[in-house]
Amino acid sequence: MIYLAASFAYEDKRKTEERKLIIEQAENILHHKNLSVYLPQDLQIPNAWDYPSNEWGLMVFANDVVALDHCDIVVMLSFGKENNAGAAWEVGYAYAKKKKVIVVSMTDEIESLMIQHGSYAQLKGLEQLEKYDFDKMPRTRNYFRKES
Repeated sequence: MIYLAASFAYEDKRKTEERKLIIEQAENILHHKNLSVYLPQDLQIPNAWDYPSNEWGLMVFANDVVALDHCDIVVMLSFGKENNAGAAWEVGYAYAKKKKVIVVSMTDEIESLMIQHGSYAQLKGLEQLEKYDFDKMPRTRNYFRKES
């Protein structure tokens, strides 16, 4: 199973919708490769509005940890400086659990050194995700940098 980590919620609703579309495209690419995908944002807590936010948050956290423990690979859609703490935590946890982390850089920004060096493979954009061979799992360490 692939755990698809990405930042998606912003105060700017237009940006949130754009990110959700990118996440959906990545999910479709992975499904077309016949891979099972877990999207944390798809989690539905029954009667969520009946719980105080700290209890609801703990349920979300616990479900995501279980999904991370059961996944084989974490694919992170990285938006450079706009990554959120949740996606970064998920990648760090996966690394600590010796899961393979594939970082798909969606910007030309330099990645966080922790995300960069904690990844098994680094891809540039959805096009490279589409071309990546999940059967052979080639290790790529491309450090994308914006040309000046």
